[in-house]
Amino acid sequence: MSNTVPFSLLANGEIAEELGSRFKARRKSLGYSRRELAARSDTSVATVARFENQGTTTIEVLLKVARALNCLHEFENILAAPVYRSIEEYLEDESV
Repeated sequence: MSNTVPFSLLANGEIAEELGSRFKARRKSLGYSRRELAARSDTSVATVARFENQGTTTIEVLLKVARALNCLHEFENILAAPVYRSIEEYLEDESV
């Protein structure tokens, strides 16, 4: 699957597979074997392989692997709190 297709156009399973592929590419770019990543993320080699190949994992494992691959910071913008330019803008936000 190409990472040029927006996630909004993909089914959930396709997104999971794409994430697994991206994490695999990141692991390889750092020169880590699956065994090394498993040790660094306190998971099993089977868990790493399942995530990379099928995209299935838990949120906790996803975060452990992201931390081990030095990309945990990329989660910062997921559902990030809005940035307000003024108190008026904050007060106008009905979601607060």
